[in-house]
Amino acid sequence: MSNQVEVRIFEKQDASGNDYMIGSSRLPASVKLDEVTFVIFYPEAGRDEGTLIIRPNRRLKRGAE
Repeated sequence: MSNQVEVRIFEKQDASGNDYMIGSSRLPASVKLDEVTFVIFYPEAGRDEGTLIIRPNRRLKRGAE
């Protein structure tokens, strides 16, 4: 079982022409934000889909040793 969550995110543009990324998951989950790291992979050239990864903060793993 993976210890991270991957969410597909999509490139959009608001009414002012500003680019942003948006995504959602259909996963009942609770996350302690001070214990995770967010990693964003931008879309590859010519695509509008990127990836948001939420994974445990490595700082916490080192502190537990």
